[in-house]
Amino acid sequence: MALPIDSVVAYIVGRFPRPVTRTELVKLVFLFECNFYRSYGRTFTGVSWRRYHYGPYSREVVDAAQRLRDNRAIEIVELPNQYLGSTFYHFPVGDEVPELDPAVRAVMDWTLAQTECLDLEGIKRLAYTMPPMERLSEEGACRGDEVGGMLDMSAMRAKRAKKPLAAIRRASARVNRECRGTKQEYASVILSEYATLAGARKKANEWLQ
Repeated sequence: MALPIDSVVAYIVGRFPRPVTRTELVKLVFLFECNFYRSYGRTFTGVSWRRYHYGPYSREVVDAAQRLRDNRAIEIVELPNQYLGSTFYHFPVGDEVPELDPAVRAVMDWTLAQTECLDLEGIKRLAYTMPPMERLSEEGACRGDEVGGMLDMSAMRAKRAKKPLAAIRRASARVNRECRGTKQEYASVILSEYATLAGARKKANEWLQ
């Protein structure tokens, strides 16, 4: 049986309207967990979170993506970026996505509806507004040690929504289809990404040899 975090990562990669980078993937899982806690008073995956330089981070999310790649459930493409480092792009393999419990899927689709039209900076800004990040910022500013500090997801309790599941499902159904497009358009985006980055992939392979 797949771990909850593996199912969440696979669902995001399969449903997001474009390939997601590692940074985006981590932030999207964090936002899902915040929304889930807001609705049900607990997290779904149980992974731990820390505040790093680019917002909330969990190594467990990265490990889950690597397990999915090893099992050929998703594809991860590493390409050099303008900062002389690497960017990891996550692609779905096929059209299938994990079956999630209806309550979990509703919160997940709601999260994707919030973020599918945002770029990386927009997703990061949204993650920074979540109560666990705000609380650590306030506490860390006093101690001077906010980077690397553990995030307390129970900070979502004060912001817990009192919406019934039916209301969440209605919200998740209001996905902006203009951003998502058709399957043919999605396939075209993926092919375009591969074609555009062909030169970078060739250089990366040369560097690794």
